Amino acid sequence: DDEEENTHGTWDGEKNEALEPIGLGQATYPNGDIYKGVMQEGQRSGRGKYTWVSGATYDGDYVEHRKHGYGVITYPLKKGEAERGRYEGNFEAGQK
Repeated sequence: DDEEENTHGTWDGEKNEALEPIGLGQATYPNGDIYKGVMQEGQRSGRGKYTWVSGATYDGDYVEHRKHGYGVITYPLKKGEAERGRYEGNFEAGQK
């Protein structure tokens, strides 16, 4: 699943002088995805949870808008599946 990169949609939290999201808050993107966590100069940075419209989630660390450091991706159950898909571990520049 790709994360929204170029737009913040709506931001419930503080903004800096350039009106970029900063600090702890929630972004709701135009496609319905939601990010709850820390923003720095308008980019996901630090700890946060990203929830895709599909129901998949990433809960972990971000650097410069990308998954980076420890995190967990959980995928929703699909019809006929007994358990959800899950990846837990380290990410670098958005990649597992």
